[in-house]
Amino acid sequence: MSRPFLRPALSVLLLVLLFPASSVWASRKTQEKRRPVRELKVVGAKSFSESELIQAMGANPPSRWRLFKKELGWTRTELDEGVANLVRYLNRRGYFEASAVVASLKDGTAVVHVSEGPASYIYSLTVNGADRLKPGLRMKLGDLKLPLRKGEVFTVEAYEGTRRLLERWMKDHGYPFAKTEPDAVVDMKDHRVVVSYELKPGEFAVFGEVVLKGVPESEKITLKRAMTFSIGAPYNQSEVNRSVTRMYELGAFTSATLSPVKTGTPGAVRMVGTLQVGKVHRIKAGIGYGSVEEVRATLGWETSLFRKRLMTLGFQTRDSAIETRFSGEVRVPYFWTGDNTLLGGLTANRRVEQNFVYKAVKANFGMEHRFSDTLKGSISGVLERVLQVTPDQILEEALARGTTETATMASTVFSLTWDTTDHPLDPTRGSILSADVEPTLVLGDGTRFDRLILQGRHYWPLPRGFVFATKLKVGAILTSAPTERIPVTRRFYAGGPNSIRGYRYDHLGPLSPTGVLIGGEGLVESSVELRFPIRGKLSGLLFTDAGNAYRKGFSFKGAKTMVGSGFGLRYMSPVGPVGADFAWKVRKDPTDPSPFLFYLFVGYAF
Repeated sequence: MSRPFLRPALSVLLLVLLFPASSVWASRKTQEKRRPVRELKVVGAKSFSESELIQAMGANPPSRWRLFKKELGWTRTELDEGVANLVRYLNRRGYFEASAVVASLKDGTAVVHVSEGPASYIYSLTVNGADRLKPGLRMKLGDLKLPLRKGEVFTVEAYEGTRRLLERWMKDHGYPFAKTEPDAVVDMKDHRVVVSYELKPGEFAVFGEVVLKGVPESEKITLKRAMTFSIGAPYNQSEVNRSVTRMYELGAFTSATLSPVKTGTPGAVRMVGTLQVGKVHRIKAGIGYGSVEEVRATLGWETSLFRKRLMTLGFQTRDSAIETRFSGEVRVPYFWTGDNTLLGGLTANRRVEQNFVYKAVKANFGMEHRFSDTLKGSISGVLERVLQVTPDQILEEALARGTTETATMASTVFSLTWDTTDHPLDPTRGSILSADVEPTLVLGDGTRFDRLILQGRHYWPLPRGFVFATKLKVGAILTSAPTERIPVTRRFYAGGPNSIRGYRYDHLGPLSPTGVLIGGEGLVESSVELRFPIRGKLSGLLFTDAGNAYRKGFSFKGAKTMVGSGFGLRYMSPVGPVGADFAWKVRKDPTDPSPFLFYLFVGYAF
């Protein structure tokens, strides 16, 4: 009885099932019609690369890697806007007669034909108004290297850059209200540009009193120490900008301005600073995963304004597979002078190494001094009480009995760092050189030793966005005492993501006669790395690391030089480069048979 109704029911069910699919198919067809441009090609240009012109249109250049190719998905309107952007780009680069048209649009590929036309060159360049400057500055003005030069192709970027440079130069030499009026006359027939700049320096002035608004009265003296200029010195805009940066570095202000204001006294300007205190109390919490620490969790509290005093005070707890730590830190900026920071801290931790576990409490107190924008140093006194060192049975048999007992160590840490890199997280050029010296006395048995670490990094920019990076790190413990008297927690070990990739964290170093890792008095680590762009924010790298920890400082005896090599990927996220490295052991590790290791990174290995 139900069969006559079966076929209609199945038909209705089939329509219901097919309707969404047909709608999706129809919408995709409609979208393809609305967005017909899937790929761009630019032809006809002689002075510019195709990838440069595609970027000028507002699209990403084609990837050199087939795996990362992506369809453009432009409408015809977006394509026309891109062509207009391309013409404007060529005009700004000195090609005023340039044109571009869509030559063809077939099978999703748009071919844009470019006709550059002749370039316009700078026929003459004059700077007027130098007689309004002080006599000594007129000579210096002639030594200024301007972005715009006679005989070169005119570009709007260089034209505006020259105006900004002249204006900034005057403000850096005592003219706080200086202006520059540029003028350019283009001869389309002869393709020449006549450029002139009129200097209007205004009145020469020196720094006067500093007036600060929006900060506690008690901290105005501290903030004035942050100023890198002195009252009575010729006005210098660069020093004003540096002073504002220092105020921001305190972390207490959401806005900070410092501006010159004319006063009734001729030749002097009052510096008026306006600051707004932000959210100075912060709770920090995080959870993550690392190759060495595995799952890690952090929780902390921090303030940058404590009882109306500008200082950083914070507490933090951290727990992972290798360490459980509680720490407190205080930093008092601009202590005594604007280049000093007073610092102190207290730490209690339990750390798990390969062959032992130790618990300790450490207190430190010292001062950091900034010698210049590139050079800084610090000195700290450190008192550490090792509460317990628990080696495993094999290590205990290899160590002298005295090294496993509790100990109190007093040390002084001297640190010096020279940094000329262009970015703290993703450097492409410059160097970082550092030296750390830590004379230490083991209270009780009287053992003395000096722990020294020297490290150098350099970054070379290469064509097409490539960067070649190198690192060399050397460590040594200088002492007349035998190695057995040096606490195992202060000896050197190697291996891990920031050491020699391909080997486990702190898994390399001198071995006892029975093959147990006991650490050494020397360390050498070297790395070379080639970083290169892939597409957009994604980049890759190739690397080789070599080194080891050795029995004696500045000696390669007692352990083999281990080598790891591999590749990695990085993605530029809002917090910096994140990614992973894959590293293979070039030389086998007898204590670890795995052929390769995988590391997760925030930033780079060095």
